[in-house]
Amino acid sequence: RVSANIQKLSTVFFNESSFALSLSCCFVFALFYILEHYSILLILYTFMYRTIVLSKDLRMKPKINSKKEYHQTMVLVYELMNKGEKQLSAKELKQLAELSLAVEQYEDAVLGLNSLKAPKTITEIVELKMFEHKMTQAKLAEHLGVGKSKVSEIMNGKRKPDIGFLKGVHRVLNIDAGFLLEHA
Repeated sequence: RVSANIQKLSTVFFNESSFALSLSCCFVFALFYILEHYSILLILYTFMYRTIVLSKDLRMKPKINSKKEYHQTMVLVYELMNKGEKQLSAKELKQLAELSLAVEQYEDAVLGLNSLKAPKTITEIVELKMFEHKMTQAKLAEHLGVGKSKVSEIMNGKRKPDIGFLKGVHRVLNIDAGFLLEHA
């Protein structure tokens, strides 16, 4: 029973690339488990997690496997972010980048918070660029020199964009001409 609990504790944050570290940590966990120093075990567990996640060993990439690990990682990310970018060392900046990547992967895979997908149609790219430029359809129509109804019809799929519209959105919204030609 003791070895099963030790294995659970050690596998939460260690992967195959850190086998030696896992063995030494298992020994420490076993010692405290046998002595039944649960509060010390908890403190040690938290300290070792922070040490490992924030360690210099680049072979150990943080991987989030549970909601609990996700929340613990987010606490670490917020702690680093609250220091301010200018106050972080190069090591801390690298750690923040690795933790952020692990969080993003977990959010995409488990929580379904996928990052923005690339636009696949002219309407989607125009909507995205309008959002980036904080522009309404009326303002776009004004910049293109066309009627609001024409922009509305194109954006709602009731009308195909003509050459004038395509040239205009390329010029006004900086939309890639190759994308516009491919999807026209």
